[in-house]
Amino acid sequence: MFNNMLNLYLEHNRITELSIAANALQSLETFDLSNNKISKLDGNILKSLRRFKECIFTDNVFTEIERYIYKGDGLISLTLTLRNINVLANIFYFNDIYKLIVTCKERIDDGIDIFEYVPTNSKIKYLDLSKCFLTSIPHGISKLINLETFKVAFNRIIILENVFMGMTSLKWLDLSFNRITTMDKTIFNIYTLKKLNLLFNYIELLPSNINNMINRNLQINLCRNPLHSGIDVDLQNPELISIDQVNHDIIRNIRYDRIRIFRIPEDANFDLDVKKFYEKLNIPIDERLNFEKIKLCKTDKPAKHTKTRQEIEEMLQNIFNYITYKKEEKLAILIRRIEVYYYYEDNPELIHDSFIDYQKRNSIIDHFESIVITMTGMLTEKQEEVEEVLVRLLAHLNFNHNTTIDNVSCLDGQEEAFITTYLFLKQGNDCSSTDQKITEILANLKFEILKGITTGKGEKEEAEVFLNWRNILSEELGFGKMTNLYGNISIIPELHDKKYIVEQFFMKFTFQSITD
Repeated sequence: MFNNMLNLYLEHNRITELSIAANALQSLETFDLSNNKISKLDGNILKSLRRFKECIFTDNVFTEIERYIYKGDGLISLTLTLRNINVLANIFYFNDIYKLIVTCKERIDDGIDIFEYVPTNSKIKYLDLSKCFLTSIPHGISKLINLETFKVAFNRIIILENVFMGMTSLKWLDLSFNRITTMDKTIFNIYTLKKLNLLFNYIELLPSNINNMINRNLQINLCRNPLHSGIDVDLQNPELISIDQVNHDIIRNIRYDRIRIFRIPEDANFDLDVKKFYEKLNIPIDERLNFEKIKLCKTDKPAKHTKTRQEIEEMLQNIFNYITYKKEEKLAILIRRIEVYYYYEDNPELIHDSFIDYQKRNSIIDHFESIVITMTGMLTEKQEEVEEVLVRLLAHLNFNHNTTIDNVSCLDGQEEAFITTYLFLKQGNDCSSTDQKITEILANLKFEILKGITTGKGEKEEAEVFLNWRNILSEELGFGKMTNLYGNISIIPELHDKKYIVEQFFMKFTFQSITD
């Protein structure tokens, strides 16, 4: 029946089951069943697929794939939509696929090894796992020994690990539209790789060994990444370099947005003694401040976090039971942020190679947990204040209820959002003693003055500048040190001049401003 038919399109129907007679559709090459209601890819369907060249099941949300062991020579292209990525594992028993395209409808946290059943002679050459809610690339992918093209675009990958060891056929990696900030320094040494697409990620600096990469003909796309330039990375992390430190013979194979690259001015007056500078200022004796007491006014840090990611998510769920306006959207962005901050909880083996990044995320979690615990304690009597806290925090995170793509700043900037919210809650703590209150007020005044000097100039990542000066002045003016990932990236010359910063600080931190 219909044995001369080459293409069959049955999309947008309400088909729930499929059975094809053994003697039917003998010449069929393309079979499109998109947008139907089939939820199980069973053995009967898989048995029928052997004779086709291309099968498309897009938007049939499969919740189960039956184990069907088959080793054929026909080789088909298969397109699937799954409920979540865990459903995929059994498809690899069907070893007659050369091209596999998968999308998922839901995120899942307790991921299994989706490549567990890949045979030793896997025939897959093209694998697309875009839009599958992946936060990392499963290590088992190295079993796909014949894989040439691997796409994982539009996922949530933060750290690009080199999980491709031993793969001798890989030619093209597409990791565009992820959240990558950190790359394994060996990723450039996959000698068969021809193209590496990192378009639209969060990459600011590159592994320094890119200049010694083995695969010197590798074409890399870094467009629409917030690449930095002109940073003295030796002061921050010698294993990272800026784009303008990449060798000429390498840079010619890299696409990036040159118009967005900026040059950092030289640092000035860094040998300035702040105490002596203050003593020479023309300030009346009766208005001079006790310099040593200025240093003692510090903002405290929250306790180290003790709760798991799941516990924090459950506490947030409870808090949002009391929220009315846009509660689902507000909760969703915080859950997405948690996924980023708790990355190392699921990947502890990566801490050693990304320790500074790990420290930064840990600091954010410390503040996040303290905020969540404090808000939980306020729910019964101060519900309106809880809503105000959330509004402030989400504003700092650039919350937009119309999108699920978060327009957040870098991790330094995100930490600043949580620090500011944490301090706001601390000021409202009625349990503090008078001395503690005064110290907190003065510490916050110092904090806000320095922030006012170093930010508000229209630069995208100005939190980096503030944190950099906070660390530089930590000993002389009593600012607590924080992990600063990338240092001072401002292009404004004054913001690299210690004399300017200190002078502006003492113009604003005065006897009168404290009195006011």
